[in-house]
Amino acid sequence: MDDSISVLIRLRKAVNPFDLAWRLADELTPLLNAQAGVLACGSPRAVSAAKDVVTSASQYLQAATVMTSRQRALMGVMPWKPSEEQDKVFGDHLARAGDAIQVFMTVMRAELGEDALPVGSVETRSD
Repeated sequence: MDDSISVLIRLRKAVNPFDLAWRLADELTPLLNAQAGVLACGSPRAVSAAKDVVTSASQYLQAATVMTSRQRALMGVMPWKPSEEQDKVFGDHLARAGDAIQVFMTVMRAELGEDALPVGSVETRSD
């Protein structure tokens, strides 16, 4: 309820779905570019592993954006909160994505002799 009131009295900006889509596209571009690189010059095993990473990540995003009719009806009145069932689905999809990434990293290490993904600190967004 606090979020809705803050939007109503203009303390906070409402979510713009187009802005959100472009931000998501910016975040997913490196993942999709990496998949394209593996598809272009990777082994069949690496291609399959890269496909699994992208598929599991997109399934997680799809699960994270699904709303029940009740959640949609309350969207302007109350902040969105996932149900317990949705939380379980998120966890399952997140675990699958993590497993797919581990398999991909193992395949790339075995085939290239190096880490498939950069290791180190992850840059966080402040906005």
